[in-house]
Amino acid sequence: MTKVQLIQPTTGPYRSNSRTGSYVPLGLVSIASYVKKKCPHTDIEIIDGEFVSHEDIIQKLDGDIIGITANTVTYPQAIELAAIAKESGAKVVLGGVYASAIPDLIWKSRKGIIDHLVVGYGEKPMVDIIKGKNSQLITNHEPPLDIVPYPDRSFVDLNEYIDTFKANHPTWPFRATNIFTNIGCEWKAKSKGGCIFCSRSGQDPAYRNPRYVWQEIQELVEEYDIDYIVDFSDSTLQNLDKFTELVESKPRDLNPQWHIFARMDEINPHTLDLVKKLPCNHIFVGIESGNPDSYGAAGKMSGSPSKSLELAKLLRDYEIELTPSYVIGLPGENERSLQNTLEHAYRLHEITGFEEIFCCQLIPFPGSTAFDMLREKENIDSDVLDVEDLKKVWAENFCDADFQLMRECCDKVLELGKYKITISKETALQACLEVQHAYIRNLQ
Repeated sequence: MTKVQLIQPTTGPYRSNSRTGSYVPLGLVSIASYVKKKCPHTDIEIIDGEFVSHEDIIQKLDGDIIGITANTVTYPQAIELAAIAKESGAKVVLGGVYASAIPDLIWKSRKGIIDHLVVGYGEKPMVDIIKGKNSQLITNHEPPLDIVPYPDRSFVDLNEYIDTFKANHPTWPFRATNIFTNIGCEWKAKSKGGCIFCSRSGQDPAYRNPRYVWQEIQELVEEYDIDYIVDFSDSTLQNLDKFTELVESKPRDLNPQWHIFARMDEINPHTLDLVKKLPCNHIFVGIESGNPDSYGAAGKMSGSPSKSLELAKLLRDYEIELTPSYVIGLPGENERSLQNTLEHAYRLHEITGFEEIFCCQLIPFPGSTAFDMLREKENIDSDVLDVEDLKKVWAENFCDADFQLMRECCDKVLELGKYKITISKETALQACLEVQHAYIRNLQ
């Protein structure tokens, strides 16, 4: 029997924030579900580096085929795992957003330890590899929404994620898990690039059949007592017709709370009336900046600091919680724009009292417009990219503010929230301690 191990590596020094260990790696679970369907005699194991240390993952490597997903933060750990797996005689497959973004740089440096590099979705490529396909570079842009109606969560210990979510969010009394209602971003497709910092891979947006969405939720409620659904789609509201169809097909007796993502320009009284029917009590919104000139620089279609404050008041009136997202270091960032953003965040908190917040210095991740802009300025020929170096080089080329000042502004914005989401070595230790303290309080 062929053994397949699907691995999400650890994030190394970026290990901890309020999302860590809270959400199932649904991409790997989807691949495992499709492999089980097409190759039923395959032994499949998922190893999640948000629960298992890098050293423990190394000790667990014993598969015939090792599939590793990677992003910029996890890639250094991924290639070390690939080298060890290859030395042990395993066939190594690398996929994920990083492989999709810079396959040329990866293949140039790592073809000795990687047998297959997957660009796009991994479900069909993994089955083809198990059945003997030898292609080194495999491209698949066909979304798996029809072939995997919903992922089989028996491949993971879902209660472990539920308990971690509770520990990370002690004031949110929910049994929560994540789903996707759609894949892809319509704004990115329309604008041929989308928001400057977006590194999401994939082609045109695709939408799940609402019937499968509600079947999945029904199973989660009945088998795991789930009462809180976090939809990690780029935007739940991006296609009003599709969203209306989803809402109108909801079973009357199925009422877990929803936490969704949406663009500022998609939120209005009409969409919120629909949102409340899910029912939804929380929306993550890209506020980005408190500086009016930054919205064009961010690649946004519309928006302004004043509009986002109006939006905050609207959400408050609808009794919907807000998670604001800020990006420090948009093109042209200067001392005055930093102050504007900090003052805006304070005002937003006065209006909403938000508990969860995302704030990060702009990272030109491979696959983003920002990365392409940076490559026009700098010679980037390595497949291993240090996140902190990317931040600094970006700031040197595109910002007019001191790098340390931008970092301090980011930290001050994050201090406004109880539950902090960011990507930074400097705040990882503090975030880890806060998660541990929250867990202890939850036990008490």
